[in-house]
Amino acid sequence: MTRRSWRSRTTRAALAVGLSGVVALSSAALVATAGATRNATKARVVARIQKTSKYGKILVTTRGMTLYTYASDTRAHSNCNGACLAIWPPLTVPKGIKPVAKGVRGLQVIVRANGVRQVTYKGWPLYTYVNDKTRGVISGNAVSNFYVAKLTVKAARSTSGGSGW
Repeated sequence: MTRRSWRSRTTRAALAVGLSGVVALSSAALVATAGATRNATKARVVARIQKTSKYGKILVTTRGMTLYTYASDTRAHSNCNGACLAIWPPLTVPKGIKPVAKGVRGLQVIVRANGVRQVTYKGWPLYTYVNDKTRGVISGNAVSNFYVAKLTVKAARSTSGGSGW
């Protein structure tokens, strides 16, 4: 073997290793970028404002179903569990989704004990009512301490006391 051929092979081997290292680093960078993109929070419209003659501006789902707050909840914590959830389904979003509504500030997410991500308005968990069968219906106000989610109110509160559940 000549000196020249040995150098050529060594140089080619080093280049091959070097290039594969660059390819490996590039692949790792692409995977990291793809992962970051997958984990990025995406905004999704989940509610909108509806004007009513009786309640003023209220929050409704994108399908027009009335949203309610529960007087027994505390900020960033839902106290509606078990049978309550069957009647008052929470407004939820999947992981990685940031809830938004045009003209509304204060929509956020809490994570319930079962891992479900529930939408809140100014910290108060939001619910729909199972007996509101069509959009625009508001039949759950003042039922079991649930109240229409008014746009300007922190959370509706009952003066009667008791949780209703």
